[in-house]
Amino acid sequence: MRNRGAATGDYMVQGANSIKEEGNALHNQGKYTEAAEKYQSAKRNLEGNESAAAAQVKRSCCLNLASCYLKTSQHDLVVEECGSVIYMEPNNLKALYRRGQAYASLGSNSMAESDLSAAQRVNPKVRSALPILRCM
Repeated sequence: MRNRGAATGDYMVQGANSIKEEGNALHNQGKYTEAAEKYQSAKRNLEGNESAAAAQVKRSCCLNLASCYLKTSQHDLVVEECGSVIYMEPNNLKALYRRGQAYASLGSNSMAESDLSAAQRVNPKVRSALPILRCM
């Protein structure tokens, strides 16, 4: 029989995942600010939960927040969210690519080039990084 703490953790993950899905629906409707609020709420609900399932939902929320922040030109926040993913998963393609885009928008060309080049090393088929890299 599982202990009560594990069951509570599973319940928290399921709840956070439901909130994340609400954010996904808002994101798909172009409601990026509202979606970001959902993703932030889902992350807050998982504070202190160190399970693998919680980490997966947190990572997804960070990447989705980064997408929202890119769409709303909040590039410093993109760097922050992607940085937390890259810290745990250095070869995360989405995090590298989105942070590279944000750095380019912030004028941090060497940082952008580093991330976008790393994204291409992770997946050489990432063609969308080429125009950004050529402009630097």
